[in-house]
Amino acid sequence: MLLEPSAAGRLPLGVVTGSGLRFQSREDYYYFHVDQLLWTRLHSAAGLEETLAGLACKTTVSDRHLLTRIAQADFDATNVDVLLASPLAFVAWASGDVSDQEAQAAELAFRQVTAESDLSLLDQFRAFLTKRPDPQLWTLWGDFYRAYRRTFPRRFRRPMDELMLRSAQQVALASGGLLGFGRVCEEEKFWLVRLQEALEERVDASPLDSSPLDSGP
Repeated sequence: MLLEPSAAGRLPLGVVTGSGLRFQSREDYYYFHVDQLLWTRLHSAAGLEETLAGLACKTTVSDRHLLTRIAQADFDATNVDVLLASPLAFVAWASGDVSDQEAQAAELAFRQVTAESDLSLLDQFRAFLTKRPDPQLWTLWGDFYRAYRRTFPRRFRRPMDELMLRSAQQVALASGGLLGFGRVCEEEKFWLVRLQEALEERVDASPLDSSPLDSGP
């Protein structure tokens, strides 16, 4: 028979028997569960602080509220690149499903945007191609991308934007036209326009009607 101390270090509250933990009184039962809850919260808080510190170090973003939202969405320093590339999945889903060509193009674009060859990260990104991402992820990405973008010198920002947009265009082109190339559907245009607006940090972006994306048979 073993004594079971309280989480706060008080005198033993009960005894461990073959049938489980037996408390000596209702008060002991109450304090035991309060202690367990406090420990759980303490460990969760410590874990969150560690995650936030890792994200801040990885991204150089200092907005604690934003980093907390990112952590609450199950991203940390090891997989935040998946969040960075998530617009590619929205474009892939634009027509209602993801074709094999779109999936392949999205995976290639993911590697271009993130410069990552880690297969575990690619697998996490693929999850967005098998199940449509939550629309709230788009908002989170936009807030993150703008904050992340501002951490770079100005001369690097436009090339970052162009890489993201060009990669999304490749995904959009993968399912249209002859043999999968040459035309972008209206739904894909809609997401490309949203992406362009987010990248340019303005809401008056003109449609891509005159874009070379529309050239084709």
